[in-house]
Amino acid sequence: GGVGKTTLVTNVYDREKINFAAHAWMVVYQTYTVDAVLRKLLRKVGYVEQSPSSNIDRMDVYDLKEEIKRRLKDRKCLIVLGDVWNQEVYFQMCDAFQNFQASRIIITTRKNHVAALAPSTRRLHLQPVGDTHAFDLFCRRAFFSRKSHECPIELMKVATYIVDRCQGLPLAIVSIGSLLSSRPRTHYVWNQTYNQVRCELSNNDHVRAILNLSYHDLSGDLRNCFLYCALSPK
Repeated sequence: GGVGKTTLVTNVYDREKINFAAHAWMVVYQTYTVDAVLRKLLRKVGYVEQSPSSNIDRMDVYDLKEEIKRRLKDRKCLIVLGDVWNQEVYFQMCDAFQNFQASRIIITTRKNHVAALAPSTRRLHLQPVGDTHAFDLFCRRAFFSRKSHECPIELMKVATYIVDRCQGLPLAIVSIGSLLSSRPRTHYVWNQTYNQVRCELSNNDHVRAILNLSYHDLSGDLRNCFLYCALSPK
């Protein structure tokens, strides 16, 4: 994760949704149930419960699909299924859509077998950003308060080391850049941060390591708040 799939699709979705009569974005977690996903979709396309008998929570999978078909009949719709982990999500839902020619379904996934649902000409495999763009992105976060966003010469070497550790992953670059933007711009402090990143990387992948470092940089109250929010279902 962290290569920019969601950011890219968000930009496309926000730009194109005005061209569709109905649109919905749903994140599909590993622990999904098809009825829960269908209920969420039905609500997002404008279903209004007019009586207790029409309560979505009382509908089974068949009824949910039939209602979706009815509401989306002959309508052009844009559906995003985010963070899909297995093909069954699509297979369990696809018959709920009637007009595939006019509609579009976008799936984001980390799994190659899920991406294989689409023809090769319709797949987009995002690559990590190049060194130059990675460093530029880092500087725009780490030195956002400077008009030119330029890295001071005395920090150039350690900043390059830090960016290299991010492996071209935008989420990691933005997170570590934001973290360093609030720290003193001294070689000692930045080198200390670099060593912390190296230590975290020995136990976690690149994105998780840097997010973990950012988490521990929070105040005690904010960490408690973060953990409290994490108790809620996704």
